[in-house]
Amino acid sequence: MSLAQQVEAYVAVFPDGGAVTANELLHLGERGAVEAALAELTEQEKTYHIEDGIYIRPGDGYTSRFPRPEHILAALAKYQGELFSPSAGSIGQGSNKSGSGDSMTGDRYLTSGQSRWLRVGLQRIELIHAEEAEIRALHTALRRVPTRRFSGSISVLPTWQP
Repeated sequence: MSLAQQVEAYVAVFPDGGAVTANELLHLGERGAVEAALAELTEQEKTYHIEDGIYIRPGDGYTSRFPRPEHILAALAKYQGELFSPSAGSIGQGSNKSGSGDSMTGDRYLTSGQSRWLRVGLQRIELIHAEEAEIRALHTALRRVPTRRFSGSISVLPTWQP
């Protein structure tokens, strides 16, 4: 069995949106070979490269092949230690979209890391830097709001958020 097949088998046992890094696969081979295998799987859309060596397993194809934003953010939280919360400006609109009407504008989240855009397949996620205290305060406030007020926005709040 080739290294790419071994890596594929390892990633296949993860649930949809499960994340992995090359460091976790070093028992299968040398770092360069593992990274090449992950890059090959990314080309075949069997994994998606998030950033900084983090790869995520795609969905099952029933609703979408692309991982959901909360899976992507969970991977970044796990491997990079960042905190996330939906952007306060987008919550009142009943979704986490920016509301600009631009189809290229994606979901917006506050992050304790640097501001940046993530592109995963056709998805775009905007991460906006905020202080950890702001993120924690917003997250705490959102937990107190009845879920029926913001139909879909509360459901995207990550359960892994402190």
